[in-house]
Amino acid sequence: MTGERGECRAHSIGTHGDTSVGRNKHDGRIFKASQGLRFRYEAWLDAERGALLTAAGERYGVDLFDRFYHFLTLHEDSAAQADAFVRVVEHGGGDMRGTLCGMVDVERGG
Repeated sequence: MTGERGECRAHSIGTHGDTSVGRNKHDGRIFKASQGLRFRYEAWLDAERGALLTAAGERYGVDLFDRFYHFLTLHEDSAAQADAFVRVVEHGGGDMRGTLCGMVDVERGG
């Protein structure tokens, strides 16, 4: 998905390029949890992750997974951003049996 700065996003992961939950051998979603110190997506993340967990049922943690990422803002305090990211993920239910390790998106602006 593409979007404006600070937009909520969820990206599909799958082994066969199919973005629908339940049709791949391994499937899941990557959720943008935060960006810099200004953008935190608790309400959006709660709704989207909740929908994923409902759709996944018993598959969650077996062949369906989720993951969160933070979009790093280089001119802001990185430790504070890491703390904010962890708080957002914890608010959304934290690490569960089907949660892959968090990621950081680092891009150079133009």
